[in-house]
Amino acid sequence: MKKKLSKKLSIAVEEELRLYNNSTAFGKDNVSATATYNLHKKLRVGGGYRYSRVNGFDDGYSNAHRLMLNATLRHKTGSDIVLSLRERFQTDWSSAPHEYASMYLRHRLQAAYSSKESPWGPYVSVEFSQSLNNPAGNGFDRVRALAGCEYEMLGKLTFNAAWGYQYTNRPLKKVKKASILAIGVTYGL
Repeated sequence: MKKKLSKKLSIAVEEELRLYNNSTAFGKDNVSATATYNLHKKLRVGGGYRYSRVNGFDDGYSNAHRLMLNATLRHKTGSDIVLSLRERFQTDWSSAPHEYASMYLRHRLQAAYSSKESPWGPYVSVEFSQSLNNPAGNGFDRVRALAGCEYEMLGKLTFNAAWGYQYTNRPLKKVKKASILAIGVTYGL
């Protein structure tokens, strides 16, 4: 759910369920609350908190927390294409065994089609995660690419579907390759 409090300030509360192993196992349940402020027509900043219940499979369930700060620079071309660069600082901590509080910078580039004449909004994005405090070594350790489309109905309801690929290579952990299928619904209050 999203709510515009003023022309410049909006808040959102989101619920997300992630499934693993070809959608046969519960993976993670996320609840997040965020706020976004438009500093300028092309620049917005925001922050938020996310709580997660994580299935560690052999280690059981754990609680995880995330604090995040964002800055997004947007540029609309003359042809209804919106280019954006989002920079995010995040810190995560968990009750899971053998986990440390992590800090990351996440860099996302996105190109999206946005037209007032069409309810369709296709987009593509690529995101790089950069570790800042991994005891085994810092640097870029994950890349995620997504292609999707949003469809707006009745001015308040937006459906989203996306497919993507993620490659993670964190020091001292197994390389993980994953396909991502995302389906979502957003209701604007």
